[in-house]
Amino acid sequence: MLDEQKNESISFAVQERLDDLFEENDTSASVKETDEDLTHYPLAELKSLVLSIDWEITEEVLSDFLIQIDNLGILYKNDQIIMKFLKMLRALGKYIRAHQSQAHPNAFSLLDSVFCGLEKIVTQDISNLDKQKFFKAELGKYKELQGLIYESKRIQEEEAKNKSSIIQNQKLSKNNWNINSARNLDQEMLSISRKQLNDAIDEIKKFVGSEINSLKEMLVSNQKI
Repeated sequence: MLDEQKNESISFAVQERLDDLFEENDTSASVKETDEDLTHYPLAELKSLVLSIDWEITEEVLSDFLIQIDNLGILYKNDQIIMKFLKMLRALGKYIRAHQSQAHPNAFSLLDSVFCGLEKIVTQDISNLDKQKFFKAELGKYKELQGLIYESKRIQEEEAKNKSSIIQNQKLSKNNWNINSARNLDQEMLSISRKQLNDAIDEIKKFVGSEINSLKEMLVSNQKI
């Protein structure tokens, strides 16, 4: 009798442990399924592309980024605030695509910031007023970046203009030097030519004088005879 009770007790304990194990497995499966569901949301692919842009700028990634923006625009076409976020992201994507490694460094941090704002209003249950606040905060950063880009471009254009002016002045100085050198050379050649002419005239005068003296001597000799 005692043995039967002992066996039943052991059997019950084993069955209870098995039930606990199955419950743990079921819980794990449920948690895993929940985790997977969390990773599959409308912004999953866009988030992956944003991270890719942070890591490496390629034409393929930027093209896929803009395509995904357009796809989300179709999905959220009736949500004005989300559309405004997407518009900012599209503008930043096009700017980075056009300039790539030459893009302003703040463009990449703003891209991350705008996406985080978009993610909040898509995934969180927040009021329209809070959504507007998020948007205005990112819009302020966007306008600030526009100012920085404009100022950077203005400085680059000014530097290029100054550099061009310096090069032009150097060319002008060189041309003036060449002209002055040519004039000096002409003057020097003219001076040499005059000296040579004067020397030639002196030689002719000496030759003529010598010939005249010879003729005079011949005449004197003939008269004596």
